[in-house]
Amino acid sequence: MLELTESEIAAFLDPALKSIPPPIKILQESIDSLPFKKLEPEYVKNHFSEVMELVTDNAFAKFKVYQRMASRPVIQKFMEKYGPEIEANTKNQKEFVSELLDIFMPVAVSFEFRTSQMRKSRAGTTFEHITVFLLQKCGIKCERTAKSVRKKMNRMDIVIPNQEVALKKPDQAKFLSCKHTLRERWKQALPEKNRNWVMYLITMDDDIPDQKAKEINDHNLIVYVKDQVKAKSYLAKKDWIRKLSDLPKDLR
Repeated sequence: MLELTESEIAAFLDPALKSIPPPIKILQESIDSLPFKKLEPEYVKNHFSEVMELVTDNAFAKFKVYQRMASRPVIQKFMEKYGPEIEANTKNQKEFVSELLDIFMPVAVSFEFRTSQMRKSRAGTTFEHITVFLLQKCGIKCERTAKSVRKKMNRMDIVIPNQEVALKKPDQAKFLSCKHTLRERWKQALPEKNRNWVMYLITMDDDIPDQKAKEINDHNLIVYVKDQVKAKSYLAKKDWIRKLSDLPKDLR
């Protein structure tokens, strides 16, 4: 049976993956497709968690559309290159389909793995852009930290009101760390919090078990979670776990 090398698989996948637009373009398309009412400043202020989740889910759905679109030329080019050869070496349609799937499977697995890694690597950046966009909708001045100064700010993702104040007068600024999910190693990915800095953690994670909530408190952190996550009975009385809808007013 024909077996493709890694370089042969990459030759199919690389052009297709490059066709997937950058995160900011997908995010803009996601925002543009939402009902205008949902993006009115007053609505965003009063339904911050809902709109955050709506934009995030819409951006993910848009990425999946582009992922499917990127898969089509991969299949087409594979069939053009190997279809005739496989057909010539098989006796009937059933054998042809079986052989075709066996040879194409490594391509499909690699495509799924690489697009999954792309989506995960983009999730954090997209989450930061969404947070800035919605906070600005609420009239809150804020900025994503530039790569050139992120190290000076201990890898903080967003600063309020701006980077200049955060660098020169950090006691007059507020800092946000955006983590789309809080995985097992979440503590190692946290920025280092200076004593005089006001820092908040924001996450879209649906799973904040009691033990993780206690760990967050042990780190003297305040975390904002989806409203429905905060509504869980074991989190209701933990005042360091707050509703995402409260974030805009808490930042004023």
